[in-house]
Amino acid sequence: QATVPAALGAGQAEVVAGWLVSCARDAAGATVCWGDDSTGLVTAVPAVSLVELSLGRDHALGRDAAGGLHCWGAAAPCAAVAAVAPAAVDRVVATRDGGCVGAAGAALACGTTRGGIDPLVRDVPTTPGLVPVDSSPAALHACGRDPAAAMPGLVCWGDDAAGQATPPT
Repeated sequence: QATVPAALGAGQAEVVAGWLVSCARDAAGATVCWGDDSTGLVTAVPAVSLVELSLGRDHALGRDAAGGLHCWGAAAPCAAVAAVAPAAVDRVVATRDGGCVGAAGAALACGTTRGGIDPLVRDVPTTPGLVPVDSSPAALHACGRDPAAAMPGLVCWGDDAAGQATPPT
């Protein structure tokens, strides 16, 4: 994924790096991915205009302007996220084995292929409007910003074995 496609051009609105894939979205929402295509991350990019993009280990999540959720790559993480997604999403973040999505004024909903043992699902905060920040595709934890909280307004959840889900105060 270190070799950027020549057709990519300039003016990228968002660039995300994943496990073995990188993706970029231009200001018009056109998305291109490059790197390992063993799960279809490169060739199965949806032909829709995306406003948000996030990469998991072997899948990607995207959101269109109308709130539609788009997932491509490995089927299992996509199905896990789709199972918890509201009709219209206003924020997305992919995680190692799934992802989290939210709707306006609602708490995040997270889905994973690891079931109830996954702390990302078990410990998801109930903070309405929490805005997730992009997660590492290898991570078993995630963080988000609470727009209603005083600074820093940072909330993290999931695996905290090394203190990675406990932000400084």
